[in-house]
This record gives sequence, C-alpha cells and structure tokens, in this order.
Amino acid sequence: MGCGTGHLARQLARRSLAVTGVDISDEAIKLAKQQDQTGVIYRRMNIENEDLRELGKFDVVFCKLVIAFLKDKTKFISEIPQLLTPHGAFILITPVVDDPQNANAHISAISVNEDELKRTVKANFRKIESIKKKLSPAHSWLTLIASP
Repeated sequence: MGCGTGHLARQLARRSLAVTGVDISDEAIKLAKQQDQTGVIYRRMNIENEDLRELGKFDVVFCKLVIAFLKDKTKFISEIPQLLTPHGAFILITPVVDDPQNANAHISAISVNEDELKRTVKANFRKIESIKKKLSPAHSWLTLIASP
C-alpha cells in the first residue's frame, strides 16, 4: 500500500515473490511501470475510498511511510485483515516522534502518534510485534508486524 515508484515492490519481486504495488498517484504508478522488469502488478487506487477487497488476498501487506497521510487511519487498518491469507502479516513502517520539543518539523509532518497507532492495530489484529529503531534524537522508525 503506497508503493510510490515501486522500489520496495521491485526488491520483493526480485526474490521471486508475486507482488502487487498500489498507489494513489498516477505519476508514481507510471514511473514504477517504466522502471519495472520484474513482473510487479501496479494498480492506481485510492486506498481510503475504494474497496480494498478487490485487490485479492495476500501473504503480506506492506505499508511504509503512508499511514500519516491517511485521514482515517482506523478505517484503513480495520480493512487490512480481510486482505490477508490465514497466516498472513501486515507490516507497517512509519516514523514516530519521541521528543516533541526537539522534533524536526519535516519528519514530524510524516510521523504518527505511536500509542494511538499501536492501540488501533491491537484492536484489529491478534498478534503484534513492535520494533523501534532510532532515526534521530527526537524520532524513531516504528515497525509493527501484525497477524490476524
């Protein structure tokens, strides 16, 4: 979800995985298709307004650097379990602010509230793992791996 120009999608496809890349931007999808020689299927889709079920079922759904831009994060996250196969996983990667007083405005603009995000994911998934890695003194990368 939010594949942009397809960099991660192509990396996964090179490992012999079947990959579908989804993005709202026509331009990003066009660039992704131009750069792709791996067989990734690219779809232009507004993940907030369209029925995600039409994408099918997946073993893994990645969402990297996207969640902060969604108006209704709860609705989006609640729809992900229906896209996963029985043993599938949702991997969400996003920056979070650890120290608001020293936070960089550009990173903060694409960050989310860690506690709120974790509560939303826990409400929709049975098993959740959390990995946090420092990005700067005031920010971290948060990776949530969730299974239905």
